[in-house]
Amino acid sequence: MLRRFVSKMHLVLYFFSIAIIWLEAIITPALVQNIVASFTNQELGLLWKVLILGILGNLILLLGLAGKRYYYARLITDIDSENSRKISDLLFFLPQTVIEVIHHYTEEDLKHYDQVIHLSKEK
Repeated sequence: MLRRFVSKMHLVLYFFSIAIIWLEAIITPALVQNIVASFTNQELGLLWKVLILGILGNLILLLGLAGKRYYYARLITDIDSENSRKISDLLFFLPQTVIEVIHHYTEEDLKHYDQVIHLSKEK
């Protein structure tokens, strides 16, 4: 009965997308360490390469998950608190304007910002 709905090509694509997800779970921690090191060393060439590869990887994952009607969102919250703090500290001292969306924060965190806008679903 299942053969009428699922072809071999669908199974191959499904298992290929699962393999990509597992591969990403293995590679992501190493990439995060390299990104943080690149921020501190200001190696912008490496940052652009990692950004482009991350976007391409997320597009591939999105295509793989689209058949199951999942929506894939990548959040910074999956990195550990030490690396998250390093990235936040670096963003605070950049000369450029930074717009940051944060979901979990303390009152102490909010003191670093010039302007804070609270968004909610309440009407």
